[in-house]
Parts: sequence; C-alpha cells; structure tokens
Amino acid sequence: MPTKKYVSRRYPSTRLRSILRSYEKTIRLSKQSEILVFLSYILFLQKLGKEARNQALSQRQKIVTVDHVEEVLQLVLKQMRG
Repeated sequence: MPTKKYVSRRYPSTRLRSILRSYEKTIRLSKQSEILVFLSYILFLQKLGKEARNQALSQRQKIVTVDHVEEVLQLVLKQMRG
C-alpha cells in the first residue's frame, strides 16, 4: 500500500496578510478565511492558465505568451466573480 505524501510547506500566510493589508489597512481575517482567500487565488491562476493554453492551441501555437493571457484575463475575471 503506497504511503500518503503530505505537503510539507503550507500557504504563505505572512505574505498573504501583507498583500491584503496593502489594499485594506484595517483588515482582520481568521485563519480559515485566509486559507479560503489563498485557495481562491490558486483556483484563479489555474483557470487562467488553462484558458490561456486553450487560446494558444486555438491559434495553433504551442507556447503560451503574454498576449494569450491578456486575451482571456477579462473572461476569467468575469467567471470568477461569483
């Protein structure tokens, strides 16, 4: 039976707090909400990468460039607003 591998490194909590405080000085978040913010960020980046890859493939290119990311950025932002 294979052993389970656990991630040894957690999310960057201090960096996340400093980024959030740069936008809102008096923000107070619990640990659970910090984790949810970080997971939403990761999901956003994953979706942006997939959409940019699809855009590059639709243009018959193998490499994703900045132009592909910029083309799908607004679409992904609208989808992630919820």
